[in-house]
Parts: sequence; structure tokens; C-alpha cells
Amino acid sequence: MATVDLDDALLREVVAVSDENNAQEAVVKVLADYLREHKADVLTESYIKDDVKWGLNGEE
Repeated sequence: MATVDLDDALLREVVAVSDENNAQEAVVKVLADYLREHKADVLTESYIKDDVKWGLNGEE
């Protein structure tokens, strides 16, 4: 468990728009969503590089 100072207004807004019951659950969800999206971006970039490397992107 970590203690982090967060902007109260931002935290309230995140809780309000999330489906979570409290601030902790909302923050955990936001962090998990961020990591999932980041990992997907990294994989996509890796596939693009592989396509270019192997000439699979339609460019000659």
C-alpha cells in the first residue's frame, strides 16, 4: 500500500465517472487501464516494426 497526494477535484471526478464504489477502486482501475493500453501500444509498435523489417507493410 502506498500513500500518494492527489488533486481532490481530479479524484472526485474520476470516482464520479467510474463504475467503482470508492476512490481506491477508481484509482486502481485507472492505473490498470493505463497499463493495459500502454502494453497494447508497445505490442502494436513492435508489430509495425516487424512488418517493416520483413517487408510486410506493402512498401517496397
